[in-house]
Amino acid sequence: MKCVVHVLTDGVGDSGTRLCHAVMKQFPRCEYSIAVHRFIRSEEAVDRAFETITSKDVILSTLIGSRMREYCAKRAENNPFLDVTGYLASGFESILHEKALDVTDPFFRSKDANYFKRIDAIEFAVKYDDGKDARGIGKADAVLVGVSRTSKTPTGMYLANYNLKVANLPLVPEIPLPREIFEKDKNRVFGLIIDMDALNRIRMERLREMGLDSETSKYADMARIQKELEYARNVMDRIGCYVIDVSNKNIEETAVIIMNRLEKYALK
Repeated sequence: MKCVVHVLTDGVGDSGTRLCHAVMKQFPRCEYSIAVHRFIRSEEAVDRAFETITSKDVILSTLIGSRMREYCAKRAENNPFLDVTGYLASGFESILHEKALDVTDPFFRSKDANYFKRIDAIEFAVKYDDGKDARGIGKADAVLVGVSRTSKTPTGMYLANYNLKVANLPLVPEIPLPREIFEKDKNRVFGLIIDMDALNRIRMERLREMGLDSETSKYADMARIQKELEYARNVMDRIGCYVIDVSNKNIEETAVIIMNRLEKYALK
């Protein structure tokens, strides 16, 4: 069976998308795709979203305000409709014996301390991405090391949404390592490793996206990949850091491992 899920959100859709992926893993025979309609904050925005939705598509709403949820439900009367926030609000009303406030957009309009911490963490991840400035290693809550295309940058950005300041350092045999990486608490350093064949496929696809010849480029050459991975493992051994095999992991799974390790050592 094939299924198209449209996530309607007044934010960026991260929560709804992750929830959908988590649930759909329970249905391995279903081929599904997710379309996200972001910043839905008016009836006109809902109408625009429905221009691309067919009657067979599933609507997953994470809209906060009751007026927008009700309008979305009305537009989705011929569709399978899942009102996630509405269901949760009703459930908590029953549990708490209290009527929910109709706060239209608490996540994106409140500028509390947590909001500013998240912004700081995101700016930190951008500033100290890809080994741009070794000074970031000493300041970071966590440092990710690994060869190119092991998802260091997206993992760091994902962790930034949990207020963690993450720097990352590419491991390239020809580029000397900064001394700071060996001075860092090893429990804050995470080595991302990957299977040779998986890395070859990822790099081949990257070269195709860039319009480059994968046959002549050393970037995806198996001998080159083997050399890089052996070098990376040697560096990780020298650091004594925790190593995560990302070959069959998505970014969220890798991030959870990192957060759990930081929590274990009370480093968050």
